[in-house]
Amino acid sequence: MRLFAQERRLYQSHRGEWVVEVFEKEDRRELRFGNHIVQSAFAPAAPDLLVLEYTRAMLAALLCVPKLDSVLHLGLGAGTIPRFIHRHWPNVKQRVVEINPDVIEVAHKYFDVPVSRRLHISEGDAREFLSDHANTYDLIYVDLFVADAAASGCDDVEFLELQRRHLSPRGWLVHNAWGSDREGLSRLSARLAALFPCMYSVSVRAHSNVILMCGVAPKAPSPSLLTARAAELSRAVPFDFTRWPSRLRPLGAAQRARDEAWILRA
Repeated sequence: MRLFAQERRLYQSHRGEWVVEVFEKEDRRELRFGNHIVQSAFAPAAPDLLVLEYTRAMLAALLCVPKLDSVLHLGLGAGTIPRFIHRHWPNVKQRVVEINPDVIEVAHKYFDVPVSRRLHISEGDAREFLSDHANTYDLIYVDLFVADAAASGCDDVEFLELQRRHLSPRGWLVHNAWGSDREGLSRLSARLAALFPCMYSVSVRAHSNVILMCGVAPKAPSPSLLTARAAELSRAVPFDFTRWPSRLRPLGAAQRARDEAWILRA
């Protein structure tokens, strides 16, 4: 792969078909999987900065969780969200499952992911972990990507049902989906809509990430509650939540009716 101007490779590994690379340029480090696509980014001089917009959109799911005690992350990447929650929610316990040990290594070595009893990171397959464990979580993040797409099987109904069963009664599931795959996105949205009574979507930018947020409660938070929660969180941590309530697009009955065709066709 051709290097861009003023960047240098800090790390590279090959494990079967997986390539893991860390690049440094200007004031940030980037995690890539063998191509130009930036999977995660980190600013060492500003560890509280969420560099990429999709990570900010995923963190906005905290607006929907009235009380956060536990978080499960399926997929680690550079550990942007686990690191941020660990820094600013000292009473929250997190579990991370990552299939590639090289990703775990670089997250600790290059992206400031701490070793902590409050942040348990293990190597393993996400589906097998859910099948073998019974714990429930207030928030589950699903961020499973290969070099240029979502990992295979992310929209399998059985896999989604497993995720649903591991949510607490107040829990929310957050999927990082690939917006350029319109058919795959519609299929995933429809299958999640069949499992959850309330959903939001947030489009990061055209032909890029789409964040799907799914709650187990029968009703979604009201706009006024989201706004109040955003103000409260913005005072507590170094992140502006106030710009996000207006960007959460409810997936209502009409949208679900259009998407349900994917369930029947799959």
